[in-house]
Amino acid sequence: LVPPTTVVVQKKDVVFLIDGSDGNRRSFPALLTFVENIVQSLNVGPDDTRVAVAQYSNVPKVEFLLNAHPDKASVISAVRRLSPMGGSPLNTGAALSSLLRSVFVSRAGSRVAEGVPQFLILVTADKSRDDVTRPAVALKGSGAVPFGIGYGNADATELRTISFVPDFAVLLPDVRQLSNVQQQIADRVVRLTREEIEAMESIIVPPTTVDGKRDIVFLVDGSDFAAPEFASVRDFIKRLVTNLNVDADATRVAVIQFSDNARPEFLLNAHSSKDEVQEAVTQIRPKGGWRVNVGSALEYVSRNIFTRPSGSRIEEGAPQFLILLFSRPSDDEVEGPAIQVKQIGVAPLAVAKNVDSQELVRIALSPEYVFQVSSYQDLPSLEKQLLTPVTTLTTQQIQRLLGDVRRPPGIDPEAKDIVFLIDSSTDVGRDNIAYIRDFIVKFIQKLDVGENKVRIALVQFSNDVFPEFLLRDFKSKSEVLGYMQRLRHRGGAPLNVGKALDYVVKNVFVKPAGSRREDGVPQHLVLLLGGRSRDDISLPSSAVQGLGIKSLGVGVKNADSAEMERITGAPRTVFFVREFTELPAVERRLFASLLQLPEPPTEPEVPVVDGKKQADIVFVLDSSINFGKDNFQKVTDFVAGVVDALYEEGDSIQVGLVQYNSDVNDEFFLKDFSNKEQIIEAIEKVAYKGGRVSNAGAAIKHVQAKHFVKEAGSRADQKVPQIAFLITGGRPDDDGSAAALSLARTGTKVF
Repeated sequence: LVPPTTVVVQKKDVVFLIDGSDGNRRSFPALLTFVENIVQSLNVGPDDTRVAVAQYSNVPKVEFLLNAHPDKASVISAVRRLSPMGGSPLNTGAALSSLLRSVFVSRAGSRVAEGVPQFLILVTADKSRDDVTRPAVALKGSGAVPFGIGYGNADATELRTISFVPDFAVLLPDVRQLSNVQQQIADRVVRLTREEIEAMESIIVPPTTVDGKRDIVFLVDGSDFAAPEFASVRDFIKRLVTNLNVDADATRVAVIQFSDNARPEFLLNAHSSKDEVQEAVTQIRPKGGWRVNVGSALEYVSRNIFTRPSGSRIEEGAPQFLILLFSRPSDDEVEGPAIQVKQIGVAPLAVAKNVDSQELVRIALSPEYVFQVSSYQDLPSLEKQLLTPVTTLTTQQIQRLLGDVRRPPGIDPEAKDIVFLIDSSTDVGRDNIAYIRDFIVKFIQKLDVGENKVRIALVQFSNDVFPEFLLRDFKSKSEVLGYMQRLRHRGGAPLNVGKALDYVVKNVFVKPAGSRREDGVPQHLVLLLGGRSRDDISLPSSAVQGLGIKSLGVGVKNADSAEMERITGAPRTVFFVREFTELPAVERRLFASLLQLPEPPTEPEVPVVDGKKQADIVFVLDSSINFGKDNFQKVTDFVAGVVDALYEEGDSIQVGLVQYNSDVNDEFFLKDFSNKEQIIEAIEKVAYKGGRVSNAGAAIKHVQAKHFVKEAGSRADQKVPQIAFLITGGRPDDDGSAAALSLARTGTKVF
């Protein structure tokens, strides 16, 4: 007898992506059996193999993440409860891209940063409607090992393109044959080691970039300290751009200026030629300011610039570079924000004068990408040294140089410090404190609270500040929840928000109070506010942002939207409800925003009255160059798919549609069509307008004035829900957020 082979148990992260489309409904039970049988072969556990499952059709849907289930039994139980999501056509490329940004990441339980092998098992019954090549390259370039399994109408070439190596692609005659390959797939997942995977990488990831694409962001000190030599910085950027292959499909360039806060001069999708970029750089003038907040600026670009809406192709696997130039030591903490930039895969190159080299090393990709000058007039000497990495480094090489970007030993990778700052003024009242307490309790129940994990603090305020407990005080969730049950209304007037912000900055987000900001642990502030501040919030708000504290705001009743946006630093981090009783309505979105999880589904929930769905829905589509002609067709396909999914026989749903660029074009109104077929036919006839300007704010104001009115078919006076569905391909050129808030306050739900 041959003695059994000893298999050394290694950590693995395994993600299943399964076809849940309309065309695969009958085969779905057999597909779930296949998933269950493979899971049975795995050693499932938090410190062994972790499992996640997503399904997809025209859109992806994550069923559960890698950190959701601690053992095999709970994974299998979750798999057995799944049902097909439905929908068509099949967009496999979009699903792969979604997994890369929302599942194969640390916050979702992935241990990719620890070097744990990442496996993807795709099972599909049809050929993809969208492109799979770029998402597949990006996925494999990030370190994932995909298996492509198909049956029915699946395409063999497509499966080989997606798979890690051609041998990992399997095409079967029908779904019944899945049982013949499940053991082979399971054995490979169990036995493949990290070293064996790395040995195969050269087969599938050539040392070139995706279609030569590169995204380069210049982050430039525009403070009063840098102003005397700012012209030299401007000339330096222009000379570097001269040597780059600038094009929308090659190298994209953005410039962000900062001092006390950051301000974009132009984004990655703003200019498509070398001449345009250089002309835009010529127009830049220093913004001024007496603080050099490098940490805040790093945080800003990681959250707002290296994203698809700002033109970044990070999801496609294009190398991402940040060239930082600053003129004196940072006035805020840089290590945590620098870690955040690196964790999303960006390669920072640091250029500075009058700055200690150790500070630069903490920021840069590696010590060889640290550059010091005595004067900005010496910048020309660095041109070749900077051009070499930004024109030659691949995404894979960047990942290797970044290595394992982690926090000090003992601190969980998903650790966070969260401070709740709640309005307890007389205007809030004793009755409403119960709704606030219940809201926070439900929030905390979802968190992994612990000394080395998530720490919680809570502070009440009105005219004065009332600290309830600090970050250091409780080491378990039960202790925090026990205290919350005893929370009582404090009262007082007037409301001094500035004073409260100043207090938490100086007394809560500090090491003696239990803050781990110096260890690079993300710092979060959740502000619940029921009125307008009587004192100044400007300086305290700048201090909060300068420390890299991520703020979320929930406004109720008389809270001022502009004031809350000033505090949080971004409109998308402010949520409004009319009454404290409605706080549960924003719970899911607030939680997703805080933990940067996949956003809750954006398909509107349409109320059912007497067995029929009722709604007036107006779609507002960006038809500027943000999407482009080809992608705009996908947008209209998506809209048609949403209508098809929502509208069932007998329902009372009306649909209107506008598209916008610099102007707003009415395609059809709520009153124009009386059935689903007519609506979908009208959507399919919508033609792309084009244009360089994207005025989302004007479009939202237009639909409020011209579509959600009785003359256009609105049934708001009959209490029929009013829904606006905005689909945008980039940052608007006007104030879209204020317009959306104004529309929402009329009772219209804005998605």
